[in-house]
Amino acid sequence: MPSSTMPPTDGPHLDSEQRQALIARMRRIEGQARAVERMITEDDTCERVLHQIAAMRGALSRVGAELVACQVAQEITGMPKADARRTLSYWMSRIGL
Repeated sequence: MPSSTMPPTDGPHLDSEQRQALIARMRRIEGQARAVERMITEDDTCERVLHQIAAMRGALSRVGAELVACQVAQEITGMPKADARRTLSYWMSRIGL
């Protein structure tokens, strides 16, 4: 579902299989967030809560990596090699690689 604060663009889009995989991953992350809330409510240890948060961050990073891969793959298709390298370098710097 598109965000109400960001208008849709004509940029790259996920294919159906990618979309379903990311939706499933986001639903797992949502479940992890509910678990963290429950752990805090039930006064679980800080270490256990932090462990769960680290798992959530890793899962969110993987979602982001999939989206960057989608963007880059569609941007560099048909580009000359030098332009493709610059584009790849740009996106890698955007995500901190």
